[in-house]
Amino acid sequence: MKGTILRVEWRVGFRNKRLLFFNTVVPLAFVGPIVLGGAPGTHATAILVVLFALFATFGSSIPLVRDYESGLLQRFLMTGIDPGWLLLERTAAFVIIDFLQLFPAMLLIVLSTSASSGDGFLFLVTIFLTLVAGNLLGVLAASISRSIAEGALFSSLLALYMVHLSGVFRIAPDESFVRGLEACGDWFSQRNAAVRRSQVKVIGHFNVEFLVGDPDGPDGPRGFFAF
Repeated sequence: MKGTILRVEWRVGFRNKRLLFFNTVVPLAFVGPIVLGGAPGTHATAILVVLFALFATFGSSIPLVRDYESGLLQRFLMTGIDPGWLLLERTAAFVIIDFLQLFPAMLLIVLSTSASSGDGFLFLVTIFLTLVAGNLLGVLAASISRSIAEGALFSSLLALYMVHLSGVFRIAPDESFVRGLEACGDWFSQRNAAVRRSQVKVIGHFNVEFLVGDPDGPDGPRGFFAF
């Protein structure tokens, strides 16, 4: 019997063309104006994370509550399916379906930010893990709900707490280690760009200014190595 629920949810999810269409187009229509409209990176990130978190929790909890109210879950359990496997397979199916439905929106984000292949891959992995966490929280929300309205309320609450605890809404203080890393990264990027404009080839991840000096200095790029 293992794998039955996963296959059922997979087929239902892709045979409902209308729902599949809206679950793909609506996130894309929501993401488009944000990433293409020049919104500040911090604000855009917070909005997009909330969108993905709510998409996962709602998509997991509402169908469970609906199937519980209709008696479908009880009918599944009467066939001898283990309750734990039922929830595990449904969650796995929902995570995969959510990821595929959100993929056009994620692709738009990657392309619009001109992210490297490594950053793009890391972004997709991060979103996948977010969907896993969101779907698991959706199961929790459904387990304490007795109606679809309660499921929506608890899903919103748990999703926002998940986003808040992840640090999305918090700004690191200026003296923190995180802000120091950001400043170092910005400095290195700017210095590396200046060196490249001077047609100096740098190999490895060393202190560029120590090695080649200040490209815009009065003596030119003369650091540890003399050119």
